[in-house]
This record gives sequence, structure tokens and C-alpha cells, in this order.
Amino acid sequence: MAQAVTRRGFGVGVESRTLAQRAKRLRARLVQQAISAVLGTIVSVILYVGFGGGGGAGSPLSVLVIAAPALYGWIRLVAELVRRHDMNRALRLIEPGPVLRVERPGLVLRNGDRLEYLRWEQISSIRGVRRFDLPGPLLQVERADHTVWSVPFALLDAKPGGIDAAVRAYAGGRFGLDMAACDDIW
Repeated sequence: MAQAVTRRGFGVGVESRTLAQRAKRLRARLVQQAISAVLGTIVSVILYVGFGGGGGAGSPLSVLVIAAPALYGWIRLVAELVRRHDMNRALRLIEPGPVLRVERPGLVLRNGDRLEYLRWEQISSIRGVRRFDLPGPLLQVERADHTVWSVPFALLDAKPGGIDAAVRAYAGGRFGLDMAACDDIW
């Protein structure tokens, strides 16, 4: 869970339990999609045989109707494989542990194996960035030189509202977490 507010600041991390739960849900969805693809193929074969082996299924519309269950199942399976690939890539890039600490003078960000300290004057914005692919919306810190640091919200142990409250409190109202781009997601 998010660290309690202390004299050193408000900590946000990535928990290994959160990562394991995400991986487990992805495996379960992949199995469901594989079963759905196989069932759709079975339905398509039954429809094909029911129409006399294709003898009465000569029009493009009837071929589409016969093939639709199989196509739908296999397209969804491919989409799920792409999602799983994207999520696995994101999970490999992020190690469990603290990734962000909000302090009175600024932010402490973890970049791989090193910590980066940014004073409030070195920060342009702190915002949510909408992404439709996995792992989903990102928490993004833009530096004054327009370079960015980001981490997926889905992997954090603190909710956006808690992060926003900490940023506003520690920054003395100069900054807040701008979630306008993600409003319709939550």
C-alpha cells in the first residue's frame, strides 16, 4: 500500500502482489478467449455442415454468416495476445518497490536503478495520459526541458486522488495531478 505521509513525504510504489494479480487475470482472459475461439469454430463448422457442405452457401453473405462465429473468436484471441504482449513488456520494465515520492521541495522519481530528484521549479506538469492499450493510462511527470517520466496507474499502490492530494499539499498548491485527459475512464 502507499506509504503513510511522513516527514520525508508521500511514497507511491509498485507492489509485486499487484503485478502477480495482473498477470493472473491476463492468463485467465487468454484462456477464456482461446475457448471462445474454439467454440466459435465449432459453431461455424456446424453451420457449414448444416448448409449442406457449402453447396447452398454460395452467396458472400451466407459465407460471412457461416464464418462469423469463428472469425470473431479468433480476432478476439489475437487481440488478447497483443494485450498480453503489451502488458508483459510493461511488467518487465517496472520492478516492484517505490517509484515516486512527493516531498516538500519536489519529487523523487525512480528511473531503473537510480533515483532522480526534481525540484518543483524543474517540473512543467504532472498529469494523467490516456492510453487505450495496456497497461492503460499513465502517470506522467513532464520536466521543464520537456522530457517525461511515466508509470502506469494500474500498477501503482495509490489511487490518482491520493497522489493528487499529496502533490497539492506538498507543492503548496502550485501543482496538482491533472486528470482531464482520463476523466471518462474513471
